[in-house]
Amino acid sequence: MENINLSYEKENLSPEIKMKYMTPIFNDPFFERDYLSDVIQKGKTLFYFYSIIIILVNIGLLIYGCFYTSNKAFYISLGTFIGVNILLIIVHSRIDSLIPKSYLQITNYLTIWISLIVTLFCFIFEENILETKKTRLISLIILIKNFSLLIWSRTNIFLWITFFFINLAVILSSSFLMKDHIFEDITVEIITCVASFGMRNYYDYALRNSFLEINKFKSKFEYSEKLINSMSGLHITFSGNRLVFMNDNVKSLLLKMNKSDKLRSKIFIFIFILIFFNY
Repeated sequence: MENINLSYEKENLSPEIKMKYMTPIFNDPFFERDYLSDVIQKGKTLFYFYSIIIILVNIGLLIYGCFYTSNKAFYISLGTFIGVNILLIIVHSRIDSLIPKSYLQITNYLTIWISLIVTLFCFIFEENILETKKTRLISLIILIKNFSLLIWSRTNIFLWITFFFINLAVILSSSFLMKDHIFEDITVEIITCVASFGMRNYYDYALRNSFLEINKFKSKFEYSEKLINSMSGLHITFSGNRLVFMNDNVKSLLLKMNKSDKLRSKIFIFIFILIFFNY
């Protein structure tokens, strides 16, 4: 009994959530790994769904570009991105290492962002394309970048800052090339970047709290299960008309009874066949 109590106390030393570089993280690296594994596993459907959407959007951009540009760089770039998307999906499904898996996610998500940037700069030099369509592309670039980072399985402030400055450079350079003042997009980028980072941080912290509570419950349940199984006798728990728990002794007894019933039924069938043929 002493060993069980010690084990229970050890399991209940739950890690704490701390802030590192303005993002929540567990102080226990093993618990952080389990959390990341859980998030990636639960977000698998979202990853594949969004990846398919990205491929379809890239194909759509290729078809859309056929009406406006003959720039070979545009077709080569978008064709390459489609190939990269498919490759990243295959690699993501085959590897088990969590950190590379999470970075493959964000790489795949941001290929559509890069595709839109390439499309924008190819369209800038086409005079037959309206300015409103070009500015609409800038808005999409801002939206897609922040949305991709928002649904990612991790929160990394350095990536948010890096991509914020890349977007800033894209807006400024496209403004210069278009000879048009579109600096209001910088304000939109700042607001959406800060807002989406705040939302991601809040969501990440809430997910970690939920994961922590579930882990505490599982630890207590596993301890109770070990404690009951270490005792002699039969233990069955009901909640209303529903069976909630039975210990190993009950399971073992039921298994023996099941085997015994099967044996008796086989003997009965054998006797019946002998009687039938003898008759």
